[in-house]
Amino acid sequence: VVEIGCHKGITLLAMAARHPDTAFIGIDITFKRVVTTAERSVAAGLKNVFCVMANANGLDQLFAPGELDGVVLFFPDPWVTKKRQAKHRLVSEQFCEKLAGCLSKDGFLWLKTDQKVYFDAASEHLVAKQFVPSSDECWLGSDFTSAFEQRFHAQQLPTYGARWLKPPMLY
Repeated sequence: VVEIGCHKGITLLAMAARHPDTAFIGIDITFKRVVTTAERSVAAGLKNVFCVMANANGLDQLFAPGELDGVVLFFPDPWVTKKRQAKHRLVSEQFCEKLAGCLSKDGFLWLKTDQKVYFDAASEHLVAKQFVPSSDECWLGSDFTSAFEQRFHAQQLPTYGARWLKPPMLY
């Protein structure tokens, strides 16, 4: 399972601690965040956590077809200040296509954001690539929250999220 934008590893390490037989990989584009996550993983004695400094747009260059059981993407940069910034969002049709190729047969994407505009756009891209929304609880559990999500909830701000399953046509 990959967490894109692992930040400081809080969510990643919680998932890894609960599921010690599953490998978890944290990806971030910031060196300090990757190092912090790695250090915390070592301090916690977790042997199933790995950290990579990479741009998630290259997901298909990092993982073989069907290699991932899941991808967790909590609160990616929404790029909503100016309309033209939307082109910088990670979740695009191209990314969804790469993601579908990397996911295993029962693979999933778990997306959360505080921006309804981004959530709606991401949902459209996922539907366009035939991902299937899932109302079933993910085998990881449903109680994992990021520091960002905790902050938004403390301020009583809404968040949006869903799990999506790999497109059935790619089985």
